[in-house]
Amino acid sequence: NKNHFKDLKKTNLVIQDMLSALKNNNFKGKFFYFSTIGVYGSSFKKKVNENEKINPESFYTLSKQIAEKQCLFFSKNYNLNIIILRICSIFGPGLNRQIIYKIISLLLSSSKIIKLLGNKRDKREFLFIDDLIFILKKIIKLDIKSGIFNIGSNKQYKIYDLINKIQSILKIDKKIFFSNKIKSPNFALLDNSKLNKFINMKRKFDINYGLKKTTQYYKKKN
Repeated sequence: NKNHFKDLKKTNLVIQDMLSALKNNNFKGKFFYFSTIGVYGSSFKKKVNENEKINPESFYTLSKQIAEKQCLFFSKNYNLNIIILRICSIFGPGLNRQIIYKIISLLLSSSKIIKLLGNKRDKREFLFIDDLIFILKKIIKLDIKSGIFNIGSNKQYKIYDLINKIQSILKIDKKIFFSNKIKSPNFALLDNSKLNKFINMKRKFDINYGLKKTTQYYKKKN
């Protein structure tokens, strides 16, 4: 948020070049754009579908909204097959950012206290990378040429509870401190109904399996 142009440069200028290249080469394949649950912003609803009003609350999610509009513009005006995927928080081995990675890094550090900027009641919808890949393999084979689709695990977890789960895996017990310096969006769950018409999205997503695999990966690297 300190650099208002960072996301525009890294996201929107790059996606404009890519879409222009697809147009200029008369590309007939499928182009997938990974958007985010964050474009919906805070909501009092239990679930949000793809027709929900967009309300980005950060420069990052604003750039994602703009990128979606870029994709829709090129799809409509140049007959490109563009599929937009709005995805919840992804985690797994090798993703060296976002909250689960940060928690694991802090627990494996020499720090005796886990300090986070948010609130103890903060929660997120998480999906393990292996589950996302499973879903993407299904989507690629579908006879879908364009559109917007939600991809979520259909369950939210409190950050505080995730810390306790990871501590249990690592057999570490550290104090947890939330400073309340950052107000996190109150996201609703992603409604998978639209995508579920094409593939079975009733798969059971095991957060514990994903956390164990991810934690073990970083423990070996530490």
